[in-house]
Amino acid sequence: MLLLIVLSYVIGYDMRPLETLTEKQAVLEKAVENNCLLFFEHDLTIECISLERGEKV
Repeated sequence: MLLLIVLSYVIGYDMRPLETLTEKQAVLEKAVENNCLLFFEHDLTIECISLERGEKV
């Protein structure tokens, strides 16, 4: 299954969206570099994923 994680998606009521983008980019970069699994505790269908760098959409 292929999923797309969009860096620029931020919740509308985020008080510091630019800080959130910076932190999100750092976390995703670290996850890709270290081949980490990301767990989605509240998702009913997707338990966890691994990341790989792809083309920009």
